Amino acid sequence: MNSFKESSIFFDLSHEVSAEMSTFPVAWHKKVEFEKLGTLESVGRRTTHVHIGTHSGTHIDAPSHFISDGLTIDNLSLDIFLGAAVVYNLQRIKPCQEVSTNQLLSLKFSDIENKILIFNFGWASNFGNQDYYSMQPYFSNKACEYILSLKPKMIGYDLAMPDNPLNNQASDCDSPAHKLFLGKGIPLLENLKLPINLPNEIYMSCTPLKLKDLDGSPVRCVGWINR
Repeated sequence: MNSFKESSIFFDLSHEVSAEMSTFPVAWHKKVEFEKLGTLESVGRRTTHVHIGTHSGTHIDAPSHFISDGLTIDNLSLDIFLGAAVVYNLQRIKPCQEVSTNQLLSLKFSDIENKILIFNFGWASNFGNQDYYSMQPYFSNKACEYILSLKPKMIGYDLAMPDNPLNNQASDCDSPAHKLFLGKGIPLLENLKLPINLPNEIYMSCTPLKLKDLDGSPVRCVGWINR
C-alpha cells in the first residue's frame, strides 16, 4: 500500500456513529445505544458500553453474512482492507434505477484486478431518511457478474446494499446481489459517506474489528491521495 505523506489529502469516508444514527429498518437491526458506565464524578474516569450491530453505519459484510460456509470477518486477510481503490462515478443513476452491465463497460480488468472497487452514487446525502433504504439504486445480476469478472478484492458503495430493496426476505428472490458477491468471497463495504467530487483513484484503509466468528463489522474508512 502506498504510504501517505505530509502533503497527502485525506477523506473521511465514514458516517458518524451515534445513538441517533439510522439503521436498517427491520427488527434484526437494532438501534445504536451508548450506555454510560463510569463517570469522572463516580469513579474518576469515563467509560461507555457501546451497543452496535455488525452492520450498523459504515461497515463490512463478511461472506458469512449470507453464505453458510463463508469466511467470518476475523478470518479475512488484512490486505483486503488496505490499498489502492478505483472510484467509479454512478451519480447519473436515478433513485430506484437498476445499474446494467452497459453502464459499467468502461471498467476494465487491467485497472480493477486486486484493487478495492468503489461505486459513488452520490447517495450518502440521503443517509438518515427512509428513502435511503427504499429508493436506492441497485445492481442487476448481470452487472454483478461483470463486476466479479474484474476481480476486485473488495466492493464498496454509498448505498445500504447492492440489491433492489424489493428483493428482501419477504420476496421470492432474497438479496441475489449480496449472494453473488459474498458467494465468491468478496467482502462488501456498505454505507460509505463519499464526497461528490471524490477522485477516481485513491488509497484506502478500512480495517474491521477482529470479531471472532462474526458476519461483519463497523469500520472507520479513510481515503487519501498523495500530492
